[in-house]
Amino acid sequence: MMQSNQEPNHYRNGNAGVPAYTNGGGGGGGGALVPVGNGMEPSPASMGGNEGAGQVDPKALLNAFRRRWFLAVTVGLFCGGSAAAAVYLLVPPNYVASSIVYIDATPGTVLQDSSSFSSDFDTFKRTQMFRALQRVVLDTALSEPVRNSELKRYGFKTIGDLPLIKAQAFPIDWLEARLSASGRQEEFFAIKMEYSEKPEELAEIVNAITQVYYRDIANESKLLDKKRIAMLIELSDDYEQETKKKLDEIAKLGRRLGITSEEELSLDIAADNAFSRELQQQYFDLTIMRYNLKLETRITEKIGDTVEENPDIQAEMIETLIDRDPKMADLLVKADAIEANIRRYEETLKDTENNSVLKSARREQETTQEAIAKYREELRPIIEQKIRESGNAQNPDDLPAEERIARMDVILEQLKEELDNRKIQKTQIVTDSFELQQLQKEAAKLEARTDEINNKIDVLKIELGAPDRIKVAQWAEVPRIKDWESLYKKSAMAGLGVFGLFVAAIVWFEFQAKRIDTLGDVTGGLNLRIMGALPQMPRWASQKSSKAKKTAKSAFWHSVLTESIDAARTVLIRDANVESTRLVMVGSAISGEGKTTLSCHLAASLARVGRNTLLVDCDFRKSNVHRVFGVEEQPGLSEVLLGTASLEEAIKSPSDDGPDVLPAGQFNSQLLAALAQDGLGKIFEELKKKYEFVVVDSSPVLPVTDSLMVAQHVDAVILSIRRDVSRRPKVAATRDRLAMLGVPVLGAVVIGLDGETSGYRSGYGGYGYGSRYGYGYQYNRSPEPTPSQS
Repeated sequence: MMQSNQEPNHYRNGNAGVPAYTNGGGGGGGGALVPVGNGMEPSPASMGGNEGAGQVDPKALLNAFRRRWFLAVTVGLFCGGSAAAAVYLLVPPNYVASSIVYIDATPGTVLQDSSSFSSDFDTFKRTQMFRALQRVVLDTALSEPVRNSELKRYGFKTIGDLPLIKAQAFPIDWLEARLSASGRQEEFFAIKMEYSEKPEELAEIVNAITQVYYRDIANESKLLDKKRIAMLIELSDDYEQETKKKLDEIAKLGRRLGITSEEELSLDIAADNAFSRELQQQYFDLTIMRYNLKLETRITEKIGDTVEENPDIQAEMIETLIDRDPKMADLLVKADAIEANIRRYEETLKDTENNSVLKSARREQETTQEAIAKYREELRPIIEQKIRESGNAQNPDDLPAEERIARMDVILEQLKEELDNRKIQKTQIVTDSFELQQLQKEAAKLEARTDEINNKIDVLKIELGAPDRIKVAQWAEVPRIKDWESLYKKSAMAGLGVFGLFVAAIVWFEFQAKRIDTLGDVTGGLNLRIMGALPQMPRWASQKSSKAKKTAKSAFWHSVLTESIDAARTVLIRDANVESTRLVMVGSAISGEGKTTLSCHLAASLARVGRNTLLVDCDFRKSNVHRVFGVEEQPGLSEVLLGTASLEEAIKSPSDDGPDVLPAGQFNSQLLAALAQDGLGKIFEELKKKYEFVVVDSSPVLPVTDSLMVAQHVDAVILSIRRDVSRRPKVAATRDRLAMLGVPVLGAVVIGLDGETSGYRSGYGGYGYGSRYGYGYQYNRSPEPTPSQS
């Protein structure tokens, strides 16, 4: 329960600076108490006892196993053994049919380099193991024919007709649940199927699946190569047909040109060009002569004075002579042919912007036009020089100018006609030759592609003859004996699994109990100061036999216990001197936490140092104090509260040097009503007047309300906390309940948490409250317990 910062200080932790103590662990075991706390008040955050929520402490888990290992192992062994026996008796052993598949770590090739393939063989192997059991493989296997002659005799034609398959509503799912692929060896893996009956059918099913895998999946690359070969052959045929068309066009064009080869075409063109240049040269020279003669005639006729005085006539003549130059004529013919081809391409082609042939023709046209312009500029000064030289030449025939001009006109006309015819012919030849070149280029490309495809086809055909990378190393045989070893393993796994489950469950439930194991759980987790630490007494040390009491070890342990109690007594006396804490109740959260042992020893320790001390047993439902000190239970505090006895009659003095004892008396329902009234407070006030210290042994706080009614009348409470018994949430709840009543908590005395004696685990017995606390409960007297068992 969370407390606010404004809550009154109900946790009186020694305001005068009294330190907390624990067993210092002197030589040999117990030792005196030494300071371990700082006397600080608990913080409100720790009130709920939820520290460390959501975290698992390995040490706490180990302590939980230590406390419950015997129970966990015993239950685990019993349940695990039962599970193993059940599996062994109820699960029938299976027949196992298996085939073995071999995978070559290096792919088999003939021409190709095997290093180019993927080197991750493990991945390839796992992939093949997965693909071997794909649903498509299983589905195809159901249609495979039965090969076993015995099964054929019964009329089973396909795997799907077998009784094992026919009996299944979903055969593919059934097969997937019983098939497995495993590969322990590097280059091998097995396809297995397990079932408890019909071994012949098991082997047949496994072989069918192996056959489908090997045929359709394992060497899939060769199947793909065959498909590629078929596609490449079809593509090669298409290229060959296209190449044949181009060659036919080349042959047709060659016949039209009258040639049989490209060399012959080149020779014809060269001879024609030479003859054309000769004719053009003659035409050129004769034109110059006629021009000069005409000029002379014009001069005589007073048409003009000189050639220089008629620049227009001279320029026209020069341009005519330039066009008649043989080389210029060739360039002009080539330009005309290229232009004709471009027009033809533009008319026939759809994509005139991106066609490579058309782009090449346009580039060649630009180059030719640049050559024409350059040669025209080079030729112009040469012709002008020849015109001037021919004007000064003598007439060899001494004929009249008009006759000579007439002759020249006839010759020039004939030359012009011949040159025009040759120009037309040459233009057609150039056009056809250009088209021929383009066809030859296209045919060469097609032939190169066809050769490349044919080479690829040849390589793939050769690789088809390479050894298979995946082979069936062993087909499944009919199993004759059942796999008992697998059943043994299943039984062992079931037994170990159930054993581990129950051990883990018991340890986990014990861990969830959040029992106190260390001093840190008290000082840090619960924020309680430690007033003292009692050692965990071994059982033999608490036995009452004379032999045990006379041993040195027993004497040692009793001395350790006495010294530890005396240390707690010292803290209590210090608090009494500072805050007058004389009426102290010793309580615990639940039963079995040693509160009766602590109250008895604390009262005895106070009496041993001369303090007038009374031990009051307020554990009405399960009183034990009278047994410890050997006094009568009645009359007791119950009778005093009910008015049937006086205090003097109820108080007993067992010994001169020990504390007085007020036993609990007889428990009944009337006592609970008396507790709720103020009678107990008056009795305690009267006792405080007679005694220096009154130690009250109460009932556990959480199971019953008796202790809360008693706690309202005491000065303070000391909590008894016992290792492996006390639980942090319950101790926190006890602290909070006392705080709500305004009862101060001096601190806690821990049992079994000292460092040196923590190895002794026997300790005290259980308190034994449980459900026996209730109205009308009659306690069944048991033999007198030892102090360590309360």
